[in-house]
Amino acid sequence: MKDEWPKSPEAAVARFWGLVPDDPRVQRKQMFGYPCAVVGGNMFMSLHGENLVLRLPEGQVEELVNQAGFARFEPMAGRPMKGYVAIAANELLDSPRLGDLVQAAFAHGSALPVKERAPRKRTRER
Repeated sequence: MKDEWPKSPEAAVARFWGLVPDDPRVQRKQMFGYPCAVVGGNMFMSLHGENLVLRLPEGQVEELVNQAGFARFEPMAGRPMKGYVAIAANELLDSPRLGDLVQAAFAHGSALPVKERAPRKRTRER
């Protein structure tokens, strides 16, 4: 049976869009039903339920996961994603360093190789 992922509350979605950097390179998208921000084809921030997910250098992720309110991002239990940290909703309310973390995620995503979109496969006509 497929696990159901919790929907993000409207307040969390509004807060998320308010955190996304105002840069013309940023694309605002939906991924698996959650809002996300992409630069150069690379997701650098997203919501998953009420948690903010940031893509950061692995060393920074390691530092953060040892602090309260931060965890390695696991979209499915036991399946952690390397280079991603999940920030608990209560940390999002009044964290003075949240803006710095979002900017670090944007800088990291911007520095990754640009992903070229794969050409669509042609379907065979019948």
